[in-house]
Amino acid sequence: MKLMKNAEQDPSSVTNWQWLREIVVEACQPIGPYWPMKTFAYYNPIRDLEHLPFAQAIAEAHQLLGAKGFLPVEEYRQFFHQGRITLSAVEQALRRVGPTMPSRATIRVGARTIHVQDVWRIHAAYGIEILPTVLLTWTLELEGLTTRFRSDLPEDSRTSIIDRTIRECEKCRHDPESAYLRNLWKSSLAACQLSDPVSGTASSHAPGPSRSSDASRKEADFVPVDLPVDRTLGDWLDSETGSVLVETINTHMIKWIAAFVDEGVAGWSMPSRDKGFYAAWRELSEGDLSGRFLGIPDLRHKFRELSDAPEEMLCKHLQDLNIPKERWQGYLSRHLAQLPGWAGFIRWRGDHSGYP
Repeated sequence: MKLMKNAEQDPSSVTNWQWLREIVVEACQPIGPYWPMKTFAYYNPIRDLEHLPFAQAIAEAHQLLGAKGFLPVEEYRQFFHQGRITLSAVEQALRRVGPTMPSRATIRVGARTIHVQDVWRIHAAYGIEILPTVLLTWTLELEGLTTRFRSDLPEDSRTSIIDRTIRECEKCRHDPESAYLRNLWKSSLAACQLSDPVSGTASSHAPGPSRSSDASRKEADFVPVDLPVDRTLGDWLDSETGSVLVETINTHMIKWIAAFVDEGVAGWSMPSRDKGFYAAWRELSEGDLSGRFLGIPDLRHKFRELSDAPEEMLCKHLQDLNIPKERWQGYLSRHLAQLPGWAGFIRWRGDHSGYP
């Protein structure tokens, strides 16, 4: 609570950066230090979360570090399809740790009543997952989302759907799967009042444009995005666009860190190393031409404009990214976790200042 209260100060008026250093120290706590390698045996990703109940520590480690305490859900679903997990076990698990929903919540679809428990049970066994934006066109056009059933659809459900489609549409007999799925896709778009994201055609219920396309594009440029709490902006962009931003950042971070922590064995040690990492990097970075290959214009000029205080630059960039101040600690933890190995080494070096 004290850290967050301090973080509400106006950074432009701050001369003492101790409050920000405290946030950084707290952000480092989930990063397990492991060094020296001659005595290193294993890495426990929840080492500094052992004060929490196990399930909570696993959830916290996943949010902050991306660590996974359980198998991927898809593997559990495969166990279900193989008969290694029974339907009664799924229902029991949902009763124990599933979402708390009204037990009698239902919706009517035609003549059928669907209970909320049915939806959660189907989701647990088969998955009703959000499709990443970068995979939408691929899934629709190349994987045949609107032409072929999923491979894990039970055979009795497949047969029932095909029989009903043929009964209701005789001309669909030659390809009932495609007919049913295309109609389902169009109905879903109409219900949500959306246009087809692949063809660009509007559904019969989709609202028409009320302004010019130029105005719409300008508005789209400023659509606010609520960044997930377990993501940095870099890995969120990677997941949504297929970019390699985190890998690119790590490549350059490792280059500079390796030069700084050479442990005194390099034949040519890093100049200005005695001034600290930030000061040494800032002094040498103007001669680094790799930014040109990344398409960053005027990089040398940008380096010259950097403040002498690393705390000031960290604060400024967190603000520029519109990261809420109450999320700075968790955001920094996640950023550090994206530099595996090196972040743990740096933390260990911070705890052992006498190490060469």
